[in-house]
Amino acid sequence: MKKLVFVLFLLTSLLSCKDKKAGNIIPRDVFVDMLVDIHLADADYSMNSSKFKFHTDSANFYNDIFVKYGYDRASFDTTARYYSRHLKEFDDLYDDVVTDLNKMDQEVMQMRPYETVPSSNLYKGRKQWSLPKDGPTRMIPFSVRIKDTATYYVSVQLKLLPKDETKNPRLMVFFWYNDGSKEGYRDKFPEVAYKKTSWSVVYTTSLKLKNKKVTHIKGFVLDDDNGDNKHPKYVEIKNIVVSSSRN
Repeated sequence: MKKLVFVLFLLTSLLSCKDKKAGNIIPRDVFVDMLVDIHLADADYSMNSSKFKFHTDSANFYNDIFVKYGYDRASFDTTARYYSRHLKEFDDLYDDVVTDLNKMDQEVMQMRPYETVPSSNLYKGRKQWSLPKDGPTRMIPFSVRIKDTATYYVSVQLKLLPKDETKNPRLMVFFWYNDGSKEGYRDKFPEVAYKKTSWSVVYTTSLKLKNKKVTHIKGFVLDDDNGDNKHPKYVEIKNIVVSSSRN
C-alpha cells in the first residue's frame, strides 16, 4: 500500500510540474535518501499541518530537501519520470527506501513532537537549548539519579539544521556508578545518530538495568567527534525526557 501511494505521488509530481525543462537524473543512492527525507517530511506535515499552511505547492514544500542534496525540482522530476517508465527498477529502489525507514523505526526514531512533558519524566534539568546562541561547543551533559531495576528510556526532541558542522552528532547515554575508577562504571545504551533535517525529530534510546549497583543515568545530549572548537553547532533542542518501564 505504501509503495502504491508513493507511485501516485511520483505521478502527481510529474503531472503538476509547472517547469517542463529537463534536468539531470539523480544518482540512485542519492534519490533513495531524498525519498526517505520526503517520507519524513510528509510525516511531519501530517502531524503539524498548521505550520505549513503557506506551502500550497510541493515544489516549495520539498525545496529544503532539494537544496540539501544539491539538486533542483527539474532534476527530481526527470528522475521520477525515468522511474515511472522503469517500474522494476523503481520496485528495487523503493525496497531500499522502505529498508531505511524500517531501520529508523528499529533505532526508535519517532516522528512526533511531545505536546507535553510526561509527568513521569525523571529528568528535572533544563530541557530547551538553541545552539550556537546558548554556547557553540556545548555537548550538554546530563545526570539523573535512579534506584529501580527497570527498562529506561531517554528521548530528545531535536532539530539538527543543515548548516551544522558537527562530526558524527549523536545521543550518548550510559548507566553509571562510582566503582573507584576515573570514569566510573559505565554500561552504554545504544547510541543514536542525529540526522540533518528542517524539522524536529524525537530520538530515543533504551536499555534494561540489571546491575543493582547503578546509581545514575548519565550521558551527553549532543556528543560528537569534533575534537576541537572549530565546528559550529546549529541545533534546536525542545525536550529531554528520561522515563522507565518495568514491563
